[in-house]
Amino acid sequence: MNHNHTVKTTAYIAGMVVLFFILIAVLGIMSGILPLREYADAPEPTPTPEVVNTPAPPVAPTPTPDPEHPEVPDMILDEEHQVFAVNVTYSRGGTATPSGMTTVVKGGSITIMILPDEGYAVESVTVNGETVQTEGSLTLSDVQANQSIYVSFLHVAAPTPPVGTVNTPDPDWNPFASPTPEVKTDPDVMTETE
Repeated sequence: MNHNHTVKTTAYIAGMVVLFFILIAVLGIMSGILPLREYADAPEPTPTPEVVNTPAPPVAPTPTPDPEHPEVPDMILDEEHQVFAVNVTYSRGGTATPSGMTTVVKGGSITIMILPDEGYAVESVTVNGETVQTEGSLTLSDVQANQSIYVSFLHVAAPTPPVGTVNTPDPDWNPFASPTPEVKTDPDVMTETE
């Protein structure tokens, strides 16, 4: 194990222990177990009146799964305010924002920005399994149910090098080789061997 990693781990554990003791102290003070006095001669706190048991307020209905998208539950606040989940995922080669799980109030709208990386293009966008045509962004209006969006990017070309970079030379090119002279013979000139 690396020494640097050991130091970081020890510091992390020490920090967690300190936070634990701070939490215990705060909870003790809040519950009255540990008295908190600004001055030593401060008057004793007045006793807290006894709490009378009262019925709990009604609890909102438990989220129910959507049969078409069981991984995305409906979130019901009350009859008038229903919130739906919009789950946005995407493949390698770009981004779709906001991504992950987002909530939208019933009847509301959300816009997803779609941006391919250099050398990539949008291959397809699906909403709840149905392919839709879009360029640059997708807006869902009047949301009435959970939504699942998937953006697929396609590699189309290698990115172009930035201006000012040197192109790779021909692998057969040798800057140290002497050029081979071209020899031309004149048929009218006789040589000694003839």
